[in-house]
Amino acid sequence: GGSIHYARWGTILNSYIEVFAVRLPGRESRSRDPFFRNMNQIVDEVLPVLLPLLKEKPFALFGHSFGAFTCFAVADALKRRHSVEPVHMFLSGASAPF
Repeated sequence: GGSIHYARWGTILNSYIEVFAVRLPGRESRSRDPFFRNMNQIVDEVLPVLLPLLKEKPFALFGHSFGAFTCFAVADALKRRHSVEPVHMFLSGASAPF
């Protein structure tokens, strides 16, 4: 699996819904980049890219499998560091983190 499958959702969903797919090091077009060693590294890379896109409008997050854990960590960091929260978060293919 990979984010490319979810990036295609942008062509299927209503035009007012923007889809952003996150590609992490070691996967897909970034397969030559070294994997991150912990979730903090992932959050620290994803947050500065997503924050300008999400600050001024309602948004939802989706994550599947490892992406569910990543999604949860990003949402937590958005709230703690920037007081920005998704209106909804869709998580699938993973157990609850707590």
